[in-house]
Amino acid sequence: MSKLVGRGVTCGAVLFVGAAALSFACGSSDSGGSNTPPGSSSSSGGPGPNRGPGLNLPLLLPALQAVAPKDFGGTGGALSGQSWSGGLKPATLSSSDVKSRFFSDGPTDIFRIVAASDDRVKGINGFSEARPRSSCFDQPSVTGNITPWGQTVEFKYQCFQKIGSGTDFIQFGVVDDKTYLYVDVGAGTLAAIAVSHPLADGGVALESNIWMEVGRTADFGHGSYGVIQVYMNELTGAFEMSVAGLGFGFCGAQLRSDGKSTYATGSPDMGATCQPTDSVCGKNDDMTMAGVCDAIKTFTLPALGRIATTTPTDGAQGASAYPGGTDNVVKLDGTATDHTHFGPSAPSTGVGDMNSIPPSAPVSGDAAAASSG
Repeated sequence: MSKLVGRGVTCGAVLFVGAAALSFACGSSDSGGSNTPPGSSSSSGGPGPNRGPGLNLPLLLPALQAVAPKDFGGTGGALSGQSWSGGLKPATLSSSDVKSRFFSDGPTDIFRIVAASDDRVKGINGFSEARPRSSCFDQPSVTGNITPWGQTVEFKYQCFQKIGSGTDFIQFGVVDDKTYLYVDVGAGTLAAIAVSHPLADGGVALESNIWMEVGRTADFGHGSYGVIQVYMNELTGAFEMSVAGLGFGFCGAQLRSDGKSTYATGSPDMGATCQPTDSVCGKNDDMTMAGVCDAIKTFTLPALGRIATTTPTDGAQGASAYPGGTDNVVKLDGTATDHTHFGPSAPSTGVGDMNSIPPSAPVSGDAAAASSG
């Protein structure tokens, strides 16, 4: 059993995510996700025996921006001391196509998808402030699997929250040093496991696997529709991404960066056909310059490519040339069993409902803190 105070860290610890420092005060937090430092009071009266735990689930976007290639809008640039081969990169796979599809505004922009999830997490953190320290924050976790495109990944949940009057919901848990997050809201689903790594200065670096769906069943054949998987590690500067979809610009592709160079390979999407596999290697902060990619041409994430399918609007859509053949594993057919559906469609049985927890009433200590602060 784990208390949801953060990424398995103790009260008063400081979490460094990218350039942001977040304190785990076990006190209050505002709706924007910032925390009240230990020993201080907030407009809600500060911590007290009837106050909530100041739940601070980690935000993914700052870490993602910290490791994503600088030329793609992140801050993961070339490190000093790197030796470059120099000259322009060969005219192969277009890095600008990769950037425009997955790192620029649009339905497949991973910064936008993760930012939307972070907004929900900020809401959860703020909502938890006025809730009692008991309830789902301290309950034993419930285990459930997600099954993204043939993988089976164990998740652990403690709390859920319904969003609005429809079927949208979020559920999450913190067990040991892992935060499990599942967001099924709006135009897609996001699941993440975030692990904290202690640093010598007392902070932690975030390592995370993220699985994303783009588009709902109703969107099949009417826009971008597919799946994205990301691995990121602030400790090492590593970043990987695998994608497969319709209307993605690529039928299947992978990208890896080590903080110095970025290597991408994949099969461009020409609509009814998928082009032969091509690749590009560039310098992290300028993809028009040749990088050093021999060490990053292998991947830890699985290669993803779409299986041939038929849409109601555009007819037959070819199979990806990357990874190609029987290695293509992503089924996209607009049914409830295609690979955009990889997790629960409703809160898992036994997970605590945050919405059923009444706000805690201030007690005398809180009132005194409020009047003095």
